[in-house]
Amino acid sequence: MNPFAPTSEGFRLISRQPAIPLAEIAWRWSLVAATWFLSFFLILNYLDGLPVSALDRLLLASGDPLLVSRAIARIFRGSLYNLTEAAVLVGLALTLAWILLASCGRAATVNALYDEFGIDRQGSRRAASVSLIALNVARSAITLAAFIGTLGALLIAGSFRISTHLAIADASRLLVVLLFLVWLAWWGLNWLLSTAALVLLGQGGDALAAIVSTLRLCQDKAGPVFATTAIFVLFHIGALATAWFLGVLIFGMLGALQPGQIVVLELAVVGLYFLVTNVLYAARMAAYVFISRPEEKQDLRGRAGGWPVDNSGQAPIDRGEVILSDVPLIAQG
Repeated sequence: MNPFAPTSEGFRLISRQPAIPLAEIAWRWSLVAATWFLSFFLILNYLDGLPVSALDRLLLASGDPLLVSRAIARIFRGSLYNLTEAAVLVGLALTLAWILLASCGRAATVNALYDEFGIDRQGSRRAASVSLIALNVARSAITLAAFIGTLGALLIAGSFRISTHLAIADASRLLVVLLFLVWLAWWGLNWLLSTAALVLLGQGGDALAAIVSTLRLCQDKAGPVFATTAIFVLFHIGALATAWFLGVLIFGMLGALQPGQIVVLELAVVGLYFLVTNVLYAARMAAYVFISRPEEKQDLRGRAGGWPVDNSGQAPIDRGEVILSDVPLIAQG
């Protein structure tokens, strides 16, 4: 297989069927909208529930920075626990919503990709849906582990600096290395589980079997898998660099544009970046589905004496036919 063929097939498919990337964008952006909505009302409800006494109002109205800071400290004292408790509940709700929504959305888009490529799916779809939920639960778990690992890296770097009197620059380098290793491990595991979901919906079975099949696929077709992954990583980096450049360029026009216009343009750049990355993700899924498809059935017809032969090795020619028969005719006088 040409290592670059899956990438071209992925882009060709999403250009022919734009409903597939639009469906991917729809379920992703709906979850993002729900996250912003719940987060906004969480903060609003938290601020509305803060106790503000008459003394606090008096200190805030004084205008003295020291008194104002003292009033803010009095207002927020003891309320961090309530904020943490509410944030944990909202986080759990959003995680469950992501697991269910991602399972349904991914099943719809990947099944459409298999239909477009004309690949027959194996196994029960209901069992595949349950296994897909299990894979998404595992992805949520490794994401939580990555955040815990980030906190652990901060603690390790801080304690190592205190115990060894390490310079801040050296401690920062240690922190960067630890964070790089943590999130590199997260990226690899998340990529494996997300790719296993594609294999699962095509081959059926359980989540563990899908992971094993994905590893076997990476071993058998290492060239196309590596080339496809590298190409889309480069596309993502290019999209991020372009968005960063446009963001800096727009921010540099602060004197020529109003602050509200700057904010609108920056949000437009961010939205365009996520739109492009979602389209790239849909194209990458299509490329992986193309790679994981069963090998084309070998053409068992060979050549014998220039004539096509069937599986039995016999030429599919009517030997009784006068012109095409290979039996010499008896000359008739």
